Amino acid sequence: MTAAQIHGPARVVREGDRVVIAGFDKLEWPHEQESSTMRCLAIALQTIGEPVTYEYLLGASGLAFRLQVYEPGWCPSSPHACVGADCAARAVAAVDYEEIGHEAKADDAAGVARVRKAIVASIDAGAPVIYHHYEDGLVVGYEKDGKVLLGRAYPGFGSRKDAGAGIYELTEWSPFAYGTLKKRARPVDRRAIAVNAIRAATEMWSTPRFKAGEDSYYTCGRAAYEAWIADLRDDSRFEKVDQKDFRNLRHHNAYIFYCLVECRTAAASYLHDVARLFEGEAADRVGRAAALYGRLRDLLTERCVTDVAAMPWMPGGKQWTADMRHAQADLLAKAADMDAAAIAELEKALAALATPSAQHSQVLLDDVVRIFGQVYGGKLIQRSAMATHLVCMRAAGWNDVDYADLMVLSGYGLSFAYHPKEKHYVSFMPPPGDAERITRATGFEWEWLSFKTSEECWTELKRTLDAGKPARAGWYEDLVFAGYRDAADKAARRVFVLCAPFAHPGKWWTWDEFEKWFKGLGEQRFGRHTTRVEAATPRETAVAMMKNIIAWSERHPLAEQQEHAGAKFGLAGIEAYADDVADASKTIAGPAHKTDYYFDRGWGCYCVYPQWTSRKCTATWLKRVARQLPEPAANRMLAAADEYEAAFAAWEEWEKQIGRQAHLPQADRNAGFDRAWASQERRQAGAAGVRKAIARERAAIAELEKALAAIK
Repeated sequence: MTAAQIHGPARVVREGDRVVIAGFDKLEWPHEQESSTMRCLAIALQTIGEPVTYEYLLGASGLAFRLQVYEPGWCPSSPHACVGADCAARAVAAVDYEEIGHEAKADDAAGVARVRKAIVASIDAGAPVIYHHYEDGLVVGYEKDGKVLLGRAYPGFGSRKDAGAGIYELTEWSPFAYGTLKKRARPVDRRAIAVNAIRAATEMWSTPRFKAGEDSYYTCGRAAYEAWIADLRDDSRFEKVDQKDFRNLRHHNAYIFYCLVECRTAAASYLHDVARLFEGEAADRVGRAAALYGRLRDLLTERCVTDVAAMPWMPGGKQWTADMRHAQADLLAKAADMDAAAIAELEKALAALATPSAQHSQVLLDDVVRIFGQVYGGKLIQRSAMATHLVCMRAAGWNDVDYADLMVLSGYGLSFAYHPKEKHYVSFMPPPGDAERITRATGFEWEWLSFKTSEECWTELKRTLDAGKPARAGWYEDLVFAGYRDAADKAARRVFVLCAPFAHPGKWWTWDEFEKWFKGLGEQRFGRHTTRVEAATPRETAVAMMKNIIAWSERHPLAEQQEHAGAKFGLAGIEAYADDVADASKTIAGPAHKTDYYFDRGWGCYCVYPQWTSRKCTATWLKRVARQLPEPAANRMLAAADEYEAAFAAWEEWEKQIGRQAHLPQADRNAGFDRAWASQERRQAGAAGVRKAIARERAAIAELEKALAAIK
């Protein structure tokens, strides 16, 4: 198991007096991750469910841009994050968790007991504890109520003995400290972190020395390149050392080189990612720097890194001639020039950010961007209203709710609405009270805010995002507002929008685009989470929703509203749709949407797809809820779930005949679709599938009626 595969919340395994976080017995230190400081922080965060990558920490901390060489002697501590130009503090400041240090000398009994108590509490919560040594490790378990600590220590550092299953007993008390993780009150500002990292990169490049000891130091940045290159070209230096020192020099040189390659690779990746946090010249300069670091990575890896600088124990490692050292020096000279060019771009980016037009506040909820990618990912077959609502719920900590839950609770799960011509919008409408039903079932309270002007909307949107909350709004597909850049000049304002057509990771809207949304389909409003309220019991929710499903199938509340006259709802809507599908004389309208029967291609595509696929959600929900109810009712609910699964399968026959599967092979999607719908044979077969689905749905409703009777 690699670090990237360990995600939380972690499972804690208890066997007798031994408590260990699951997965660490199989963990292998990723060999390509040379910084133990960044690696252990990344793994600890990933274990508790924070998708923080090692590369992000290298970039945000500034370590990705740093080069240090210890003088004299090329000590392998040179790349360490905590020495010389310290990058460790910036790494912790760049994540949504702070590290709480716990320190006590080994002979301080009371202090040691206090630290052990904090470690035990963290392990019990499934969170590893960072073990600060000369190279960091992780405490991942304990025995005897914390008197014995179990960990994964960096090879070669820290006294330990094998405790079985890949875990070690840490027999040496940390010479520095232990670190536990605590969630911050509010998310960090990713843009401010990026600016800080870029500033650190330029400062470290231009600072020639950082003190290491009384008579020693780390050369840094441009000076480090110059010193390293000069040492490699000084043949006399290598003639004066014995075999052991020669071996050490080769080891240290190779390690520093490997770290340089890793860091510049991360620099390219990090800058490419954060360029979207900026605009104008600043964004352009950051993007150019990212490209230069990418070219630098390619330069350094054009030959295998072990051919450039091999460790003594590697194949061919005993040979390290003057020509080999000179070749590496020549390579480093080219690298230094490319590094300097990248730093020059970052300096220009900082200058651009310092101009008055660039001085404005920004908030970007990176966690929401990540959650959107996980929940939605641009899949249009999902109901965007529920997918975006789920994004807001996940951002607020509702991790035990999924898309299927929301589809059923909202009423979308068993809704069907059909009007072949102008009222296609009815297919996107749930039964009234969708947000309230979700609140009652989950405790996630929601409010919709309406505004008279776009300026009022902008002001309240900023307040919402400042509080760390995303906002959901209507559009062609529902969207999530996840960030803003403020400025007195409206032309400089931006709002970060997540929406299926944009796909992850979203898009910055201009003020004109924001106003176009507000005045168009935005309905002059957005919604947001307010607070957590007491939720109904699973039984209460199950009873209420089964009653709703039964009622909505025959008497849908929207059918009572005059503005929807002519539309068919529930089972009547599916029956009307099946009849029209079977009638080949009712053809699809052209672009004018007037002369023919159907509204364009909507009734073979986006109007109907999210409706029949929702039957799968209903089956999933029924199976899940049935586990929490007495057996007679549960069995009926499971039977109903099977019927909805069968209804879903019956609809798939419609799909194969005149749905997306029928016309995808065609070079022209629309032409292929039209040909499928022009076929009487295909239309009849598709309608037959829909009618099978209706029969299965009626059988499901009968099972739900029996389930309700059993509960009573």
